[in-house]
Amino acid sequence: MRFAKSVGLAVLVATIVVAAEGSAQTPPTRIAFRVPFPKPALGTPGGEAIFADLGLSGGRKSIVFGTTAKKLYVHDFDGTVAPGWPKDLPGEVRSSPDVADFGLGHGTTDIVVRFGGGNDSGTVGGVAAFQRDGTPI
Repeated sequence: MRFAKSVGLAVLVATIVVAAEGSAQTPPTRIAFRVPFPKPALGTPGGEAIFADLGLSGGRKSIVFGTTAKKLYVHDFDGTVAPGWPKDLPGEVRSSPDVADFGLGHGTTDIVVRFGGGNDSGTVGGVAAFQRDGTPI
């Protein structure tokens, strides 16, 4: 799948291009959806938001982003903050989070993000990792 994203003042529009399974000659089908944004979040977004299937909403993508107010957010596809989120971090988030199954035996997607250091004077940098429900790893 290929994702294209654009953030406007009033809406977040995500276009997902899905190629037909098993056929290289079939042109992709375009699916567009609108999410009611902006949503309140403390601070300024740091880094790029990512779209990922965290398994929270039946195959629909969630939006994961950090802020300069030392928060990490997960919003469901409909714009609501996912249960267990946001998370407080020891420093500002100025990088994009990432998602993967870190092989912890639970078989679900996890989230990792770098915080602090750099422009965030007075804090030591580090990395925080969470399970999709917000449980720290």
